[in-house]
Amino acid sequence: MNQSFWGFVWSNFLKIQGVLLGVIGIIIGILLWLFSPKTTIPLWLFLLIAILALVLVITFASTAYELFKKSKDFLSLPKILVASKNSVTNQTIFLLEPSELFSIDAVVSFYYFDNSFEFLIAMGRVVNIQRDSKIQIEIIRVRPGYEAVVKQLENNDLTILSKTRIKPNIPRAFLDGTL
Repeated sequence: MNQSFWGFVWSNFLKIQGVLLGVIGIIIGILLWLFSPKTTIPLWLFLLIAILALVLVITFASTAYELFKKSKDFLSLPKILVASKNSVTNQTIFLLEPSELFSIDAVVSFYYFDNSFEFLIAMGRVVNIQRDSKIQIEIIRVRPGYEAVVKQLENNDLTILSKTRIKPNIPRAFLDGTL
């Protein structure tokens, strides 16, 4: 969400062809003014105001809808793009999509989705957030019994990658030392 609110308004104004609708409204207003009968409120003025108001309502409705869609993406968990072994440390680094939910050196949890349930399989930490906003994460502890799943994850098994989510928090039991 790099754009300001007014930037979104302007882009949606352009998207709904607000300039064209506004020009058409002005032309209709001028034509009605030239050929209208005398009234208390000129019809051309009424139509001009009505068309401009309609353009504004459509622009703001479109902006609200776009911001709503972006806010859902903004708060969703990022997907794992790829895993890569660091040749120096021999540690596997996972590259994630950009997300505002993560910060450098934050402790995270790995969950594996299987048969409608999520299982905690490992804990990790954010090593780096790259210039392109992609997130690098390493595993610091694997839960007993899930070593095979984590190994498949490290080997870029597409099925396992698609079923694994990394969350920007950890269970309290990890801090207590019971996990």
